[in-house]
Amino acid sequence: MEILLKVLHVIPTLGPRFGGSTVACLELCEAIAAIGVNTSIYTTTIEVPHWGNPRGGIVNYHGVEVSFFPKVGFDYYWFSWGLYTALRDRLPEFDVLHVHSLYRSHLPICMHFASKYGIPMVVKPHGSLDPFLFVRRRWRKVAHEWFFERPAFRNAAALHFTSEEEKVLAISTGIFRGAGGTAKVIVPSGVVVAEGITPIGKPSYRLQQDYPQLEGKKVILFLGRINFKKGLDILVKAFGLLARIDPAVHLLIVGPDNEGYGKKVKDWIEQENVRDRTTVIDMLTGEAKAAAYASADVFVLSSYTENFGLTVVEAMSVGLPVVVSDRVNIWREVDEAQAGLVVPCDALQTSNAIRRILDDRTAAAEMGVRGKQLVNDKFTWPSIAVLMRNIYENLVERRAGHGQQ
Repeated sequence: MEILLKVLHVIPTLGPRFGGSTVACLELCEAIAAIGVNTSIYTTTIEVPHWGNPRGGIVNYHGVEVSFFPKVGFDYYWFSWGLYTALRDRLPEFDVLHVHSLYRSHLPICMHFASKYGIPMVVKPHGSLDPFLFVRRRWRKVAHEWFFERPAFRNAAALHFTSEEEKVLAISTGIFRGAGGTAKVIVPSGVVVAEGITPIGKPSYRLQQDYPQLEGKKVILFLGRINFKKGLDILVKAFGLLARIDPAVHLLIVGPDNEGYGKKVKDWIEQENVRDRTTVIDMLTGEAKAAAYASADVFVLSSYTENFGLTVVEAMSVGLPVVVSDRVNIWREVDEAQAGLVVPCDALQTSNAIRRILDDRTAAAEMGVRGKQLVNDKFTWPSIAVLMRNIYENLVERRAGHGQQ
């Protein structure tokens, strides 16, 4: 008999400038709501998307009830009394609690009330336990982990990873000692596959209309947050090497600069003497974002760490060949599908991989076809939603079984 589920997701922010975690949370919730799971999101006003309520309140977003709660404090150190009271008063109405992200005050609140009411809790780290990030700012994290993350992992019904690589890397940190009995499930993120965009060939919408410097060029695209972990130092140096031997290449960098890191990127561009062959654009969404993919010849993500690589999946979904570092956690899937090239975090090897794709249009087109097939097989939301629903149902059944003993 099918279980009618009611699931609550809690995430610190849905602000689009915070990257893939907010997109993944929203799109997962939309997808599971579309197959009949009663889905709600609790979040704060740390940054509110254009459709949200900056003063706090409830918004219906594509069938998902989203509640925004005001917060006090800043950066890592914030607290939301509204979120606290909502969980205290309403959590018993839900069958499952799905908590997104670590190292913020929402986690201990969720852990407390999930334990109090016996609600199965799923915790999704969103890549924050990758060793590259795990060792950063340890002085700030150690106490938080001892009092909050480690107990949350022990008490959680399941830990949600988006790839086998993410799970293995997280386990290697040793943070799950004492949480060996907690289920560790792998449910990837997905994309809404866009139709009518053919990057290799004639795109249906051209970014070149607004940026004529891209016209007639071999466009190398990076799309994502302008952030220390994205390997933009590698990409800019790789592009500098390529630009010296190919006058037709152009680097297109698209994404928000939340942390002032863009200044370093511009300095690297100057050092490589490629300012007139590089275009930097702030975050794009919707049709403009699709146009960026459609205007490119190859997509590159040379990250030092990448929990999943949602933009890689987006690029493949429209037939764009990709070059990714072996620190992007879906690099094995890309490699096995032959949807692109995988390289270490090295400028020369990245440059050579880009050149291989740009110099062989037939091979590039074949990579694009295989990438689209990979996305259709593994990374579309309808199939992922069913997988997630099955996990929720399992947790609810397990809880009911324990209650009968």
